[in-house]
Amino acid sequence: MINAWALLSLLEDEDGDDGRATALARQAMGVAESQGVRYDPMTGVAYIALARSAARQDALAEAERQLDQALQVLGNDSYTVQYAQAAAELAGVRHARGT
Repeated sequence: MINAWALLSLLEDEDGDDGRATALARQAMGVAESQGVRYDPMTGVAYIALARSAARQDALAEAERQLDQALQVLGNDSYTVQYAQAAAELAGVRHARGT
């Protein structure tokens, strides 16, 4: 369910529904926390979704923190696509922050 909510969040973000995207990202992480798997690779997309939500609200430091966490949990070779997505989004956030 974590990935489902997180992926829906990313899709809502692409459609421009910031409120729904944020709610779904929070729901994904809420499920991860309630199941005790916050630091499992399966939560990587939830961290990416939370980072996008933060970035949309100009909370770039928070977005960077979420993406750093995504990179940590996605370090497994099985998640190279998600890792690359998180790295690309982190580069965009750092560019926006001027760091």
